[in-house]
Amino acid sequence: MAVALLLLLCFEALALSVPRIEVSGIVISERGRWAILRGQSQGWIVRPGQKLGDYTVKRIERAGVTLGFKKYEFFCPLTVP
Repeated sequence: MAVALLLLLCFEALALSVPRIEVSGIVISERGRWAILRGQSQGWIVRPGQKLGDYTVKRIERAGVTLGFKKYEFFCPLTVP
């Protein structure tokens, strides 16, 4: 039973694709936190807790943005031109 559960979790992790999102800007002020994200064909201005398709913006930090999907988290670093 434990082996089957482990195989299922490994398969689920392999089936995930890391989001192809570029963080092109971050604003941190006393009024809140925002990030400017770019995907392959569109862009977004997001805040923590906001949904982005199947993903949720978990954290916005100086170094980048953490997106959550189910129980997984993906860190997208700030892109410096």
